Amino acid sequence: MPATRRIHKELGFTHQEIHRLLPVLADGMHSLVEPGRIVLSSGLKRIEILLEPERVRQLSQIVRMPYTPMDLIFHDCSDEDQIEFERRFDRVYFKGGG
Repeated sequence: MPATRRIHKELGFTHQEIHRLLPVLADGMHSLVEPGRIVLSSGLKRIEILLEPERVRQLSQIVRMPYTPMDLIFHDCSDEDQIEFERRFDRVYFKGGG
């Protein structure tokens, strides 16, 4: 049985933005949304997303950017499952700039 793994991330998104894109991330997985917690599951595989309170980075006197620290916890996921999910997660929540 694969071990449980935990990865910490910080996203330049509010909770509302994270939830808005959740159907794209879930990609057919069952999702359970609770305050501060999202659980995605498929078969025995389960991924918990624990959302910390939103914070703000003060980039300059004028520019402020919201962000959300979070932990992704992988239960019963193979290394390949985790890598695939992280790639999808990073694509869904990528903010480009120019």
